[in-house]
Amino acid sequence: MCAVILWGVDLNKPKVYAYGAGAYFFKIADELKKKYEIVAVIDKNSSKQGQLVSGIPCISNDVLRENGDVPIIITCIDERSIEEIREEIKRAKCIEKSIYSRNSENAKSDEVIVFGSIEECRMLDIWIACNTQETVISYCTMKYNEVGVDKPSGKQIVSYISAQRMIREKTATKIISYIGTYDIEFVPYLFEQDIVQNHLYVFNDEIKGRYSSGWIQINEYRRIGCLQFMLTPSCNLNCKLCSYFSPLVKESIFYDLNRFESDLQRLRLYVDHIDSLDLWGGESLLCPDLPKYIYKAREYFPDSNINVGTNGLLLSNISDELIYAMKKTKARFLISVYPPLRNSFDKIFAGLKEKNIEYFAEYAHLSCDPDKTVFFRRYDLSGENNHVESWELCESKRCHTIFEGMISGCYFPIVSKYFNEYFDGQFFNTSDDVIDIYRNMSTKEFLSFLRSPMNSCKYCHLPIYEKWKTIGKKSEISDWVI
Repeated sequence: MCAVILWGVDLNKPKVYAYGAGAYFFKIADELKKKYEIVAVIDKNSSKQGQLVSGIPCISNDVLRENGDVPIIITCIDERSIEEIREEIKRAKCIEKSIYSRNSENAKSDEVIVFGSIEECRMLDIWIACNTQETVISYCTMKYNEVGVDKPSGKQIVSYISAQRMIREKTATKIISYIGTYDIEFVPYLFEQDIVQNHLYVFNDEIKGRYSSGWIQINEYRRIGCLQFMLTPSCNLNCKLCSYFSPLVKESIFYDLNRFESDLQRLRLYVDHIDSLDLWGGESLLCPDLPKYIYKAREYFPDSNINVGTNGLLLSNISDELIYAMKKTKARFLISVYPPLRNSFDKIFAGLKEKNIEYFAEYAHLSCDPDKTVFFRRYDLSGENNHVESWELCESKRCHTIFEGMISGCYFPIVSKYFNEYFDGQFFNTSDDVIDIYRNMSTKEFLSFLRSPMNSCKYCHLPIYEKWKTIGKKSEISDWVI
């Protein structure tokens, strides 16, 4: 059925009054006009009365007393003012209409969650109500002190953890985010699993201009947050409790350079972008052709942040070739500072600054008190831990790792074989959580594999922190597990 238009007025639109002629009304007026015929804007400020506000006449609140049963939309966000207006509407026996609901309340629609700052959530909620058949059931925020109820909209405000759970339990069909407070890289990083298993969308003014639907589906944005290429499992520092089991590697092993390039090329079939492409170990500086790996990484992923992981012990003697490669490709060193570097890292870092090489130092394994140096054990041979709960609590789940064509959601399924080989037994069974990137699979299958709980997670316990130590000439199983 076509809408009847008379002198510029859509007769099919419901007539309403807006209460509140402040800055918030100006922000949402254009969207409201798509859904309603706004007869007038009510405001107690006498200086505004008799003026046009966004092309609509502003009048006093006398209209409530004079015309009972008038439909009112509250268009301010000050909580105290909202309470006063609602009391006034109730006394006048008028009807409050929500601007945060769809035209047809009985129509079926997808129930969605919106993510952003609270003001962004309100604005996006109105846009959805006026332009789609979606229904926003909750707002999602990063600020835990905002969790509760948003008085202007009456919508529940939930934490991002709760939003993730609601999506996975199918309480809502998708998460929609306004890209303002949080950028397009951060949002998919936060809701990484939900991108593949469900739906995640983003929205901003630029996207609104390019996409008629107003948003773009993030699972069309083919990306990996972090991918570690394990150049070698070997290391020059024998840390007891090393999560990568590097001291247990029996011989020096390096990622074949030709295979490395082939794997980079293959990955381009699945993803367009890797946020953080890490060249890792063991100890990456043991790799004799390290500059060549850096150049290849930059060639195939020109927009990625390239990081070279190191414990820092070899940084004082790096070659001119490596220095040039680091600067040429805009790569940086990620330095994990361990106790052996305690008395020399200032000098090493000064040398890197002098050479104009970027670096980032991580001090998680170092404490001012040597007796409180932070290290931890977490592997549990019993395999009785809840693998889903372990995965949800684990920060390493985003450390996707690849070594010679074999990839996993984190490093543990890749490196567990070194523990099994050293102690001559099948202690950890992780083979199902490592796949060959050359197998036939879609991007969705590939990303879903990396971002889903692994059966291997059953071997991971909550970390038990201990003082940092090295292993002796011969390691014992007790050096590594709970």
